[in-house]
Amino acid sequence: MSSISLAQTLNIVQQQLVRYVYSMWLIFGVPGCLLDIVIFSRSRLRNVCGILTNTGAAMYHALYVIIGGFIFPTTIMIVCTVLIQRNLARKRRIRNQKVDVVSPTERELKQQLFDRQMLRLLFIQIVCYIILSLPQMINLVYNTIATTFPNMSADSLAIEGFVAFVAELMLYVFPVTSFYLYTLTSRTFRTELIKFFRSIPICWRQRWNTQISPTIVPTIIALHTINRQAMAHVSDIVSAQQMPNDLKADGDRIPAHSVKKQEQQHL
Repeated sequence: MSSISLAQTLNIVQQQLVRYVYSMWLIFGVPGCLLDIVIFSRSRLRNVCGILTNTGAAMYHALYVIIGGFIFPTTIMIVCTVLIQRNLARKRRIRNQKVDVVSPTERELKQQLFDRQMLRLLFIQIVCYIILSLPQMINLVYNTIATTFPNMSADSLAIEGFVAFVAELMLYVFPVTSFYLYTLTSRTFRTELIKFFRSIPICWRQRWNTQISPTIVPTIIALHTINRQAMAHVSDIVSAQQMPNDLKADGDRIPAHSVKKQEQQHL
């Protein structure tokens, strides 16, 4: 009895989350859509560029984004990772209790190494998500507070714009960091990636060295067969046409015994 793999555990977690996706969408998706409708339908809550100028609307938007886009996803990732780790440890203890094995097999060692790498990758993703998302959340809180400041200098506005740009850029960086996180964290991923790049020249060499087998001989044989069939068909037609003429010629021909009888009479 082998310990349950991390892929199977993640598959079970995914099936459980699918049951609650509709309720989660209603709880967090509908309020966001309603907020956008209210903001863009009332010009007094925003300016021409769509920036929130009303303190209440800005506060609601900041709280919604912080809770729905930072606190809630981070909590889910941490809880799921901890549960996965505990589940793997529990399965490993159960296996060790039921099976008296002095030393684990090579397959079990590889599976344990893979599980540790995946858990480390999950924790690093959580840390990376927090680091890259936290500046945007802080910027939202600051913008909400800044709506109460009526007059701000040009330098302050320029600094706010630059900070907002950097914070938003960091937020968009996280979805594209998966490849780099996998490469830096997982030894298995690095090994498979190196194998992939090494196989590219081999595939190209095999492609260019592959020769197409000639098809001249089969083509000649096929043409010869077709010609023989055509000649046989023509021969059958000619034979069928000549048969009545041969029968007619046989009917007009004088028998041999009649010829002999006529010769005897002349003698």
